[in-house]
Amino acid sequence: MAAETKPSVAGPSSWMRLIRIASYVIAGLSLLLTVGLWLSNMNTLPLCDSQRAKDSLSNVFKANKLNPTRYDEIKTLAKSDQEVRCNATLPLSEGGTVRVDYRFFWEESTVKIEYTLRR
Repeated sequence: MAAETKPSVAGPSSWMRLIRIASYVIAGLSLLLTVGLWLSNMNTLPLCDSQRAKDSLSNVFKANKLNPTRYDEIKTLAKSDQEVRCNATLPLSEGGTVRVDYRFFWEESTVKIEYTLRR
């Protein structure tokens, strides 16, 4: 009597395993990209019109009780590895404008901001 053979068929468990592996690979690559971007931001000064700069200026405006509506103009005045100098003009919600001269610089291994506000 001949031995009975069954054809091999890829079942749902094979597909689930492939989907699981693909999702792990995608998650791992996403994590590496996120960590890489975070590390590169930690070792560079923010650009004048970057979100990091705008977040820092937002804290300055809150501390000075200013409520700008948008950025009309942002200029980079000078840029080096040690310092970025900028200025921006912003309209205020109560009327008028505020001009901000600001610079980002290194103090030891920490990024600092120095600014001057003019109405």
